Amino acid sequence: MDGKCFYDFLIQRYCKNGQTLYNNYTFKKWLYKINSNSYSFSFNIPGNYSKSISREILIAAWEARQNIDDNWLKEKFGTHFHSDCRLYVLNFLIKKHQDLR
Repeated sequence: MDGKCFYDFLIQRYCKNGQTLYNNYTFKKWLYKINSNSYSFSFNIPGNYSKSISREILIAAWEARQNIDDNWLKEKFGTHFHSDCRLYVLNFLIKKHQDLR
Protein backbone atom coordinates (compact mmCIF):
# COMPACT_ATOMS: atom_id res chain seq x y z
CA MET A 1 0.00 0.00 0.00
CA ASP A 2 1.41 3.37 -0.96
CA GLY A 3 1.04 6.56 1.04
CA LYS A 4 -2.05 7.81 -0.83
CA CYS A 5 -3.86 4.52 -0.17
CA PHE A 6 -2.82 4.75 3.49
CA TYR A 7 -4.28 8.26 3.68
CA ASP A 8 -7.52 7.04 2.07
CA PHE A 9 -7.60 4.13 4.53
CA LEU A 10 -7.27 6.55 7.46
CA ILE A 11 -10.19 8.60 6.15
CA GLN A 12 -12.36 5.48 6.11
CA ARG A 13 -11.06 4.13 9.44
CA TYR A 14 -11.24 7.33 11.49
CA CYS A 15 -14.55 9.08 11.02
CA LYS A 16 -16.15 9.57 14.45
CA ASN A 17 -15.30 12.39 16.82
CA GLY A 18 -14.09 10.79 20.04
CA GLN A 19 -12.69 7.58 18.53
CA THR A 20 -9.87 6.47 20.82
CA LEU A 21 -6.38 6.62 19.34
CA TYR A 22 -4.32 5.84 22.42
CA ASN A 23 -4.03 7.05 26.01
CA ASN A 24 -6.13 10.23 26.22
CA TYR A 25 -5.81 11.10 22.52
CA THR A 26 -8.94 10.80 20.39
CA PHE A 27 -9.80 11.45 16.77
CA LYS A 28 -11.61 14.77 16.21
CA LYS A 29 -12.30 15.24 12.47
CA TRP A 30 -10.80 15.60 9.05
CA LEU A 31 -9.97 19.31 8.96
CA TYR A 32 -10.29 20.93 5.54
CA LYS A 33 -7.28 23.04 4.55
CA ILE A 34 -8.12 25.62 1.90
CA ASN A 35 -4.50 26.36 0.93
CA SER A 36 -3.78 22.71 0.00
CA ASN A 37 -7.35 21.68 -0.93
CA SER A 38 -6.98 18.62 1.29
CA TYR A 39 -7.87 17.31 4.73
CA SER A 40 -5.65 17.06 7.78
CA PHE A 41 -6.01 14.43 10.49
CA SER A 42 -7.23 16.38 13.51
CA PHE A 43 -7.17 14.87 17.01
CA ASN A 44 -8.08 15.88 20.53
CA ILE A 45 -5.50 16.11 23.27
CA PRO A 46 -6.02 16.38 27.03
CA GLY A 47 -7.07 19.84 28.14
CA ASN A 48 -9.64 20.27 25.36
CA TYR A 49 -7.14 21.22 22.67
CA SER A 50 -6.64 19.78 19.22
CA LYS A 51 -3.75 19.37 16.80
CA SER A 52 -3.61 18.18 13.20
CA ILE A 53 -1.29 16.40 10.79
CA SER A 54 -1.40 17.34 7.12
CA ARG A 55 -2.19 14.99 4.26
CA GLU A 56 1.27 15.51 2.77
CA ILE A 57 3.04 14.54 5.98
CA LEU A 58 0.82 11.47 6.51
CA ILE A 59 1.55 10.20 3.00
CA ALA A 60 5.30 10.90 3.08
CA ALA A 61 5.73 9.47 6.58
CA TRP A 62 4.03 6.21 5.55
CA GLU A 63 6.28 5.92 2.51
CA ALA A 64 9.44 6.73 4.50
CA ARG A 65 9.31 3.38 6.34
CA GLN A 66 11.14 4.77 9.37
CA ASN A 67 10.43 6.37 12.71
CA ILE A 68 9.53 9.99 12.05
CA ASP A 69 11.22 12.71 14.08
CA ASP A 70 11.77 16.47 13.88
CA ASN A 71 14.92 16.02 11.78
CA TRP A 72 12.96 14.12 9.12
CA LEU A 73 10.21 16.78 9.12
CA LYS A 74 12.77 19.58 8.78
CA GLU A 75 14.58 17.82 5.92
CA LYS A 76 11.43 16.87 3.97
CA PHE A 77 9.07 19.75 4.71
CA GLY A 78 11.11 22.53 6.29
CA THR A 79 8.97 22.32 9.42
CA HIS A 80 9.00 20.58 12.76
CA PHE A 81 6.57 19.61 15.50
CA HIS A 82 9.00 20.42 18.34
CA SER A 83 8.69 16.80 19.54
CA ASP A 84 5.06 17.40 20.51
CA CYS A 85 2.18 14.94 20.45
CA ARG A 86 1.80 15.14 16.65
CA LEU A 87 4.98 13.09 16.31
CA TYR A 88 3.67 10.49 18.75
CA VAL A 89 0.28 10.24 17.02
CA LEU A 90 1.89 10.11 13.57
CA ASN A 91 4.22 7.28 14.56
CA PHE A 92 1.38 5.54 16.41
CA LEU A 93 -0.83 5.56 13.29
CA ILE A 94 1.97 4.16 11.14
CA LYS A 95 2.91 1.43 13.60
CA LYS A 96 -0.70 0.48 14.34
CA HIS A 97 -1.43 -0.11 10.67
CA GLN A 98 1.97 -1.35 9.49
CA ASP A 99 0.47 -4.75 8.59
CA LEU A 100 -1.15 -2.98 5.60
CA ARG A 101 2.23 -2.46 3.91
